[in-house]
Amino acid sequence: MNGSPVHHPSAKPVAVLIGAMSKLQTSGANTLLAHGGHVGGDELPRGSRWGVGGALAQKFAAEGHVVVSTTRRRENAAELVEALSEDGAETVVIEMEWGSEASVEAVFGEIRDGVGVPDVVVFNSCVDQDQKSRPSSPQRCRTIAAA
Repeated sequence: MNGSPVHHPSAKPVAVLIGAMSKLQTSGANTLLAHGGHVGGDELPRGSRWGVGGALAQKFAAEGHVVVSTTRRRENAAELVEALSEDGAETVVIEMEWGSEASVEAVFGEIRDGVGVPDVVVFNSCVDQDQKSRPSSPQRCRTIAAA
């Protein structure tokens, strides 16, 4: 390659969303914490089912971006991806452990090679109530920015 950016074949802009795609898991710990009990997807407006990450995914998709959702487990984004696909959006889900420099570098390499150079990267991850995610730190943010 000559150093030129790799572009998605459809020439659409690429939005990468890191984390927080799973706000609505009907019996998930965060849903139980936020709502005090089981909540079915049809009980919430579609635009609010997946929290900030899902709202941003929907917004970028509506504006014509290819949406790349990164998450620790692919199934975390399954309902969101299904909704986006029903609306005709192009979506990609890639598993990533953002606390691992090697994982971040590999995933961003995959994104650049397979989808295109990201136009937008949104870091939307935090510690859940079970402390399964690692807290963000300046070093982790620099690792993501460098990838």
